[in-house]
Amino acid sequence: MLLWADVLPVLALRCGCSASELRIERSANGKPMVSGWSGSFSLSHDDDVGLLAIADVRRLGVDVMAPRGMQHPARLAKRVFGAAELVRWERAALDEQRRELRIRFCVIEAVVKALDWRLWPALGGVHVMANGATARVPQRRATLQVRSGDIGDHSYAVVADCPLDVRWMSI
Repeated sequence: MLLWADVLPVLALRCGCSASELRIERSANGKPMVSGWSGSFSLSHDDDVGLLAIADVRRLGVDVMAPRGMQHPARLAKRVFGAAELVRWERAALDEQRRELRIRFCVIEAVVKALDWRLWPALGGVHVMANGATARVPQRRATLQVRSGDIGDHSYAVVADCPLDVRWMSI
């Protein structure tokens, strides 16, 4: 599991200061930010997997999710997939339905973090396009680049307001 004790030295190195000099503030919606730094970071963890993204961008969000069932998956799918996607999702095998729903939920969670938004208004407001590479959010007047998929058994998403260069590393 990724802990603040693991994150702070990495953030400090990127910000050019010591971990003790970092000042983490939270927005009204709870998004953590480094005070006085123009870049962004986003953090997510589930079970034994953690995901940290750091970039010199304004909008950045990540999410990771363990392979578990969701309550009312068909109802959630109707809120997060477009009409054509929903038809394809309904025809898929159960394991693939779960995987696709997890990935889409991760994308939405990452968008919520990047835009410093709330989850429930976002469920119907994030439109994933271009084979999952772009998320348009008309209500927030935002278009974000998306990278999503699986890390082992977990699903993940990284979104940012610029093209993404994702590199994996273990801490």
